[in-house]
Amino acid sequence: MSKEASQDIEKRNVEAENLGDRNSEYSYPIKEELDRICYPVFQRLMADLGMRYKDWIVMIEPESKEYFLGQDAHEILTRACKKYPKGKFFGYRLNTDPSVDEL
Repeated sequence: MSKEASQDIEKRNVEAENLGDRNSEYSYPIKEELDRICYPVFQRLMADLGMRYKDWIVMIEPESKEYFLGQDAHEILTRACKKYPKGKFFGYRLNTDPSVDEL
């Protein structure tokens, strides 16, 4: 197989994989929609856990509203993806001026 044919097949596989992600039951069209769904969960967590876990990261799965808490984003995402392999997660830092991440 030529290098061009191999690259063409790889490109089609990536396109098919991306199409599958868009059709996932967990897909949301825009970041603002994820934030709208997850922010109320974050506010509740901030009130309950904010002082004890100040500056920790919380990742929220928007369908279930389940959250994953920790100090290392990679470790949290690994746990979240293990439970929700095709999930989309929205992360916040637990502080009064939260930073936001879409994962």
